[in-house]
Amino acid sequence: MPPGSSKLRTYHDQAIGRVGESWGLVEGFRYVVQTEEEGMMLKLPFIHAFQWLGRKDSPKFSFDLCIDAREGREWQLLEAVKMIEKAHEDVGESDKVTVLIVMLGNPGNGHC
Repeated sequence: MPPGSSKLRTYHDQAIGRVGESWGLVEGFRYVVQTEEEGMMLKLPFIHAFQWLGRKDSPKFSFDLCIDAREGREWQLLEAVKMIEKAHEDVGESDKVTVLIVMLGNPGNGHC
């Protein structure tokens, strides 16, 4: 997910230009956090991009969050909770992003 709401909006607009009418089938974005370093989800550009997904002036997308909470990586789940709480602070109920935690750990190749 591009960091910052303006970069995500640019990505969104470019994607629409490439796929045209098929873009209407897109309902959300997925981000694989499993390979990111600790603290990434709490950075303001990431939180602002996350918030943009739920705003009424955006197309109102959901957010699939792929995390790995296996032994030694529990911090990802804890950080995800903090990120969601921070992103939903002072945000109206209708502008909050719907979050789907897609994986809590993948015993295979480590990818979501």
